[in-house]
Amino acid sequence: MSQPAADSSDSEWDTNQDADAGHISIPGPSASKGELLKTLKALQVHMQKLQEENRAIKEENKTLHAEKPKRKWRADAHDELSVHEDIISIYTCKYSMMIEMFPSSDLLNKRLPESPTPFDRAERYKTASTQESSFMDELYRHFPKSLHKVMESSYFSNLVMKCIPDARANEIKKLCGVAGDIFDLPSKYFTNTSYDRANVPEIQQLLGVTSSSNLTYKTFPPVLFPNLKEDKSLKTIFGNWELLARVLKASLHGVTSLHQASSGGGAHRNSMKWSAFGKSRQVPLHRPQLL
Repeated sequence: MSQPAADSSDSEWDTNQDADAGHISIPGPSASKGELLKTLKALQVHMQKLQEENRAIKEENKTLHAEKPKRKWRADAHDELSVHEDIISIYTCKYSMMIEMFPSSDLLNKRLPESPTPFDRAERYKTASTQESSFMDELYRHFPKSLHKVMESSYFSNLVMKCIPDARANEIKKLCGVAGDIFDLPSKYFTNTSYDRANVPEIQQLLGVTSSSNLTYKTFPPVLFPNLKEDKSLKTIFGNWELLARVLKASLHGVTSLHQASSGGGAHRNSMKWSAFGKSRQVPLHRPQLL
């Protein structure tokens, strides 16, 4: 007679908890350890997804706020420039991750030449002058026209140079949280900041380091090559596509995309905000910055 009462209690527990955990069914008190661990993992993934969506919504709100019409009563020059701060920050994030990792601060507030060298042509590399001209061409094509009038100011260049390391640090922090999944290694190697990674043989192999006492890192470590086999000719550089694809997927679609299929629903990921995909749904890897 007592068993049906327990079943009824378990059922009631599941029903009450389902509403709080989305579509994840919460097992009752009599559940096995395996069932509880499975549910805990599902809840952790669900929580990561919610945190990502919340972060993306905040970024969208910044963009919407930045694009509001300026108030006419703003007379101070700094205030007139500061209304663009949020949208400059958003475009700088994409610029630093997909276009130019280390721009020259001296070029950032220069005037766009009347006939700049196209950034997507081979002649951009002919001389120092054409390189500078093509840099300006790409810079002005990247940032929206509504910002062009403030791009010659020191305010713009200072803000961009401040946002670039911040954007890079945010992406690296995000990737560190799932580095174990990316490299097929225990996550504690990367999430624990005090962990002695220099003495982990698997990490030494990825970086091409043979001794923790004499750390000399290579410009192109084995992790960039297929099967970790270095190619001095660099013909197979970035050929370790499966690992690099995980990095791109986490950065563009969010860290939860490593555990589930990406969908078009929900808050916008970097892939949407940065227009990283065209009709072919392929990442435009004409440059290795994002890698």
